[in-house]
Amino acid sequence: MSHDNIALIDLDGIVADCDGALREQQALLRSPDEPPFQDRYSGGGEEPAYIEARRKLIQRQPGFWRNL
Repeated sequence: MSHDNIALIDLDGIVADCDGALREQQALLRSPDEPPFQDRYSGGGEEPAYIEARRKLIQRQPGFWRNL
C-alpha cells in the first residue's frame, strides 16, 4: 500500500504573506482616485463584487501561489 505525503500550508502571513501580496497586486489595478480596500476580513467578511473579481483575477495568475 502506498501513502502520498501531503503538507497543508497556512497562508495567513506565517509562512507566506498572501494578504500582503494581494494588497500589492490590487494596488496596481486601482484607479488613481480609488481608495484602497483593506481586506475582506476587516469589513465583516464582505467584499464588493469588483474587489472579489480583482482578487480572483490575481489569484488565477500563473505563479501567484508558488511565488508567495
